[in-house]
Amino acid sequence: MSRAKSGDVRDDCQTRSMTGYGAGSASNGSVELSVEIRTVNNRFLDPIFKLPRGYAEFESELKRLVSERLKRGRVEVYITRRAIATDKFDVQLARGVFDAMLSRATGLCSEMGILNEEMTRSITLDLLKNQDILSYSEGARDLGDEKSVLLDALEKALAGVAKMRAAEGAALAIELTARMATLREIHKTIQEAAIKGPEYFKETILKRLKLLPAEILSDPSRLYQEAVFMADRVDVSEELSRLLIHFDQFDLAMREALQGRKIDFIIQELGREFNTVGSKAQDAAIQSAVVAAKVELEKLREQVQNVE
Repeated sequence: MSRAKSGDVRDDCQTRSMTGYGAGSASNGSVELSVEIRTVNNRFLDPIFKLPRGYAEFESELKRLVSERLKRGRVEVYITRRAIATDKFDVQLARGVFDAMLSRATGLCSEMGILNEEMTRSITLDLLKNQDILSYSEGARDLGDEKSVLLDALEKALAGVAKMRAAEGAALAIELTARMATLREIHKTIQEAAIKGPEYFKETILKRLKLLPAEILSDPSRLYQEAVFMADRVDVSEELSRLLIHFDQFDLAMREALQGRKIDFIIQELGREFNTVGSKAQDAAIQSAVVAAKVELEKLREQVQNVE
């Protein structure tokens, strides 16, 4: 399998970010509906809706439509409704309350010597803003017709979210692939340093033999067991082979949809292998390379949290 180079993102890469925003609006001449969607990272799909009065019955279908397009993330959907047709409004004026409050307010201003035509106009306008005095209600609403308008606006907003999540995902893919390429280079560094292992092992075992008790030196089988034990402690070839397998698994995952959880698991496995290499190897160059690998893995772990 060909190795990915730093910054190389294949055309079949399906990385999607969980961060996105989209907005859409639609109208039927009577109402105008606007939909805003904001998404952020979350372990599971968590849709939250803020609906206008009377739209609660649409929530289950809205959730279904959102779940068809988005698989992970906290999804906040804000829907606003604006009535357009003026013939459907019934405006009520609480005239008695208005007259009483106007009389009281102008009387108080008169006592203070500040009442004039401009002051009376200002008091009147302020009172008309009071919903207890001037209010309105809508006539019969065709929710079936409004539903089609709502779904149209929702589709536009979801398309915007998908576009942004794809763009953010492409940037994430470049970053993830570049860091994985760095890990491959670190792997090569460790592999080259590990070639010196047999010579190091030879020097180490000679030193250890001088420190062993006389009863072990006189027992060939015990000497053999000691040699095998020490060889196993410094041999990292198995871990290096498994690291290559995980690198290839990462390449495959980058071609798949819904890759966030899988890549997160691969990163965990890479961490385990590098930790084992660090604990077994006695070479300073390998130890330094393992530290560098852990730094890259931590950055990868942070970035992959936002991959769908």
